Amino acid sequence: MRWFVTILLVLGVPGLCWAQDGSVPDILKSEPTSPKPKPQPVGIEFTNIQGQCKVLKRVLNPKRRDFAECYRNTQKKGKASITFDAVVSQKTLRLRNGKPSSPLAQCMMGVTIKSPDDTCHSKVTVSFGPPKKTKPEPAIEDDPRSSPYEKALARCFKGQSKNCNKVAEFALKDRSKSIEVQGCEIDSSIGCENRFYDAFDKACDKDKQPYVCEWLAIRASDRYRRSNKDSWKDSAIKRGKLACRLGRHSGCAIAGSIIYKTDKTAGRQLLKRGCAKKNGESCVALGATESETGKQLPHFKKGCDYGFATGCDLEAKLTCKDMNDTTPACMKAKERSMAGHVSQCRKDGILESCTTVAFRHYKGLGDKSKAMEFAKHACEQREAEACVLGAQIALDGKDLAGAHTFFKKGCRAKSGQACLRLGISLWSGEGVKKDPVRAMIALQDACRHGEAEGCNLRAWWACTEMNQCDANAQSAARKAVKLDPTAAAYRDTLGEVLCRRGQDGANETFKQACASGSKAACSKACKGNKVVKSK
Repeated sequence: MRWFVTILLVLGVPGLCWAQDGSVPDILKSEPTSPKPKPQPVGIEFTNIQGQCKVLKRVLNPKRRDFAECYRNTQKKGKASITFDAVVSQKTLRLRNGKPSSPLAQCMMGVTIKSPDDTCHSKVTVSFGPPKKTKPEPAIEDDPRSSPYEKALARCFKGQSKNCNKVAEFALKDRSKSIEVQGCEIDSSIGCENRFYDAFDKACDKDKQPYVCEWLAIRASDRYRRSNKDSWKDSAIKRGKLACRLGRHSGCAIAGSIIYKTDKTAGRQLLKRGCAKKNGESCVALGATESETGKQLPHFKKGCDYGFATGCDLEAKLTCKDMNDTTPACMKAKERSMAGHVSQCRKDGILESCTTVAFRHYKGLGDKSKAMEFAKHACEQREAEACVLGAQIALDGKDLAGAHTFFKKGCRAKSGQACLRLGISLWSGEGVKKDPVRAMIALQDACRHGEAEGCNLRAWWACTEMNQCDANAQSAARKAVKLDPTAAAYRDTLGEVLCRRGQDGANETFKQACASGSKAACSKACKGNKVVKSK
């Protein structure tokens, strides 16, 4: 095995174990007369080629335990760095004809003679073999079945900021894409969401990718509105200002609107900058800062002209006296409002606009035949409200099977109302085969999404119809009361569950239900584990 040894001189007075002509210096031949000094430490650093500890063992003190550690590090890590407190003796060098006989011994010629005990002491660095070559990272291979969006997302995970920017651009132009969900579907490893946001944070803060900064600003702004936490506020301002500076002027609207609450001058400056760059959202936000209707309307019209449908809605609101206003100015404003939402739905993929268009068509403000078209499109992209509206349109047309399909999709989109209606249809068998087990699952989902009636029905049917009055039913009944404390029927259900499970408080709960208006609860009492009715 190819190896080499390099020895560095760091201690003592310069001197060689052997002269340049190969003769042995007198100091090695003479008997020492001075007391032997303590051995100096010898530092050994080596990159491993497994088994080279044996070579060191021949050169250094073979009785030291450091060699055992050397072997362990060698086997576990593939390389090791260790310091030996050892010396190199003359006998180990094995002179032959007055010259070092081995490559190791030849390299030892640079070691300083520090003591007269026929030993060489020095700070020695020993390296074996050439440095280990690291394998280059494998090239990123795209799945041929992946869409351009998925390919860009996979490369974004690998740290390629430009591809993160492509992902954000896809998402901003087509809001139907859910980045978090699709990202974790591509890479289902643990911590997928963290990896995603780490990649986006780096792409914005370090590499200044404009679409990424805009997307992060929108996300932070949404989180700030829901939580009112300063950390999200600071992130929205920081990323919004950066996106604005990089040419994504919706960032001006996001940062400007937040800053305006504490600094009106600075906030308006950002909003004016965005509106001047034809960003409709900035124009609408700028109009909202005005106190007079006459000053608001021009900004709202600009916002509508620049493709922001909310500006069109506000323009119509200020132009029309009421919903029944048929003046030419009002009718024109209504048409602009509808056209703005249609454009945002079809061109920008904003699902809220698709739902708005479907609802307006359904309410007779447009073509009723198009209501289902827009509702179905938005529901397919998991817009929960559109699914509920589509189910209602199907029910109006006596299409029970179609309504069931919409409720199923709406429940997957985490709509409590859709899950409730799905559970009821599965329990009753309307438009679908009756399935009590799946009905319980749907009602449990409705309860989890905050639908009080779903919690109540889950508990009531499980206890009274399926003889499954377990802890889950009790938990659902309690949650129904918590979500709507004024509903007497929910307290009645909770009393039934507590009684059937032999829990304390059933009679007290019946009394509360009776006081809240439940006549049925007034005649109920719990005896043992059974509910009895008084005459």
